[in-house]
Parts: sequence; C-alpha cells; structure tokens
Amino acid sequence: MREVYIISGTLGVGKTTCTSILLDRLNPASLIRIDDVIIKYEKSNLDWHELLALVWSDILSNIDEPSKFKSSPFIVDCVVDDGEEKYLSELSKNNTVYYFQLIADEKTLKSRIESRGDDHMISRQLEVLSLIKNNPIKLTHSLNTTNMSRSEE
Repeated sequence: MREVYIISGTLGVGKTTCTSILLDRLNPASLIRIDDVIIKYEKSNLDWHELLALVWSDILSNIDEPSKFKSSPFIVDCVVDDGEEKYLSELSKNNTVYYFQLIADEKTLKSRIESRGDDHMISRQLEVLSLIKNNPIKLTHSLNTTNMSRSEE
C-alpha cells in the first residue's frame, strides 16, 4: 500500500505551501498538481465535470501503477470538486489516504486571492468555500489556515 496525501481547497488557502512542506518532509515523494494534469486535457472540449473525471482517472492510474515511483508517497495538490469523495473512495481501495481540506475565513481568502492578482476568481472561490462549510465530510477533514502565515502552513 502506498501513502497518498490529498491537499484540497480553494485558491488562496495554502495548498501549494502545504504540499511543498510535505514534499520536503516525506522526501522522497511524488507531487501531482491537478492543475498540471488539467492542462494536459484542457483542449478536449469536455465540460468541467467530465474533465475532472478524466483528470482523476489519470491521477489514479499514476498512483496505482506499481512500477512508478517505487513505493514513495504521493502528494496531490487539488482544487475542490463536488465528486471528490468518489475519487477518495477509489484511492482508498489500494492506498492509505490522508485527506486534508484547507479552508480560511472569507476576509482572509479574499485578501490572499487579491494579493495573487486573481480578483476575478473571488466570487467563485467564496461560493465554493460556502459549499465546503456546508459539507460535513469536508469539514471533518478541514484545517483552517486563516491565522497561519506561509511559514506556519
């Protein structure tokens, strides 16, 4: 069984910072950024849910391929998706999965997204944050990064 760490959340919650820290601590480990996998399929003219299904299928096949990366852990930096639980369940069949849902309060999230120059993404990310807060499964695995700086995440 392989260890798989899923770090999920909206823009601005600290996923990249957390995955970088994990990567250093678990060395050797393999990092999969879902954004990089999405780029591979973005010209396929699929709707968002079909695209994510294809992306997760790709991720699952990479993680479950025994010859790839020997037995080192995988870290997956991913965006929040409604169907995430389905993929986590699939991953759990052959792997030990550690799932972390990063969240931050609305004011902090907005500030972090603005500082990145992604102002056009704020309303969607606040909408997704609301969905997370109303999902008991996601909240069970949540880590609030509101009061954390980059060095603490």
